[in-house]
Amino acid sequence: MKLLFLCTGNYYRNRFAEYYVRHRALQLGWDCSVASRGLGLTRHNVGPVSRYTIAECQRLGISYQ
Repeated sequence: MKLLFLCTGNYYRNRFAEYYVRHRALQLGWDCSVASRGLGLTRHNVGPVSRYTIAECQRLGISYQ
């Protein structure tokens, strides 16, 4: 199974969804690949991923690499 989370910036929510679903898929033994992409990157998204996304992943023990 392949899952793709798609949104405009690929910076906040869909990146978190990618990391969370990948984490759960590994826990559940699912055979799937998970990715996220953006359609319209903007200058407002500084860096590859939101610091809030990173902070929530760290809080939950989810890899965001």
